[in-house]
Amino acid sequence: MSRTTLDLNNLKDFDMGKANAAFLKCLASAVRDMLDRPGDKTVRKITLQMELRPIVQQDGDVVDADVAFQIRSSLPVYRTAAKPVALDRQGRLIFNPDAPDNPRQFTIDEEIDRNAS
Repeated sequence: MSRTTLDLNNLKDFDMGKANAAFLKCLASAVRDMLDRPGDKTVRKITLQMELRPIVQQDGDVVDADVAFQIRSSLPVYRTAAKPVALDRQGRLIFNPDAPDNPRQFTIDEEIDRNAS
């Protein structure tokens, strides 16, 4: 392949397409996240940052550069609704999967055992 000017149109050809592949992976992840959480209207972000480090001769003349890319994605955090839990004296958090809004709700068997004691 001949020498090519680096720009966004040929990013897929630079360094065996590594930056382009990372960008596409982040893009696919953001799209998948939007489909997984259709009610979440939070913005998803993908940042492609190019770093240019000059290569300088002894006399200070810039002759070349090293180029690196950072590709980041920012997806919304996963958040659940707050649910109550009971605390016991041993420092444990107690919940009832059958009554998620009432951690102190006992089953019939537990109620029988408590009354028998």
